Amino acid sequence: MNAFTSEAYKQLAQGGANLILSPFNIATALSMALAGARGKTAKQIQDVLDVCYDATYDRALRSQLAGLAKAGNAHGNELLTANGLWVQNGLAIHTAFEKTLADNYQAPPMLVDFIANPEAPRS
Repeated sequence: MNAFTSEAYKQLAQGGANLILSPFNIATALSMALAGARGKTAKQIQDVLDVCYDATYDRALRSQLAGLAKAGNAHGNELLTANGLWVQNGLAIHTAFEKTLADNYQAPPMLVDFIANPEAPRS
């Protein structure tokens, strides 16, 4: 995570303006994509995140998410996270990918019709 954070900051801070980013949220979103990626795409996401994706990766990230929520919700504070994946209705989703998203990211895919109503998912 530190390597990804450092590289993301180097890339995004080149404009010289103020910058606010959440590398953990970006890495989580990319990790969700990685869970369903294969071949060259999977390799590229691993390279960006500077990780080696294996059978333990998603569970380890789930543990980090749980730890962050526990720490963020202590002492009267409230930390809410939201992960999501919106998929074109009718597009086949592998069961294992769907299960990984639901179990580890609390983000079961939501089917939407981008073609007929591209604005609906934004509301």
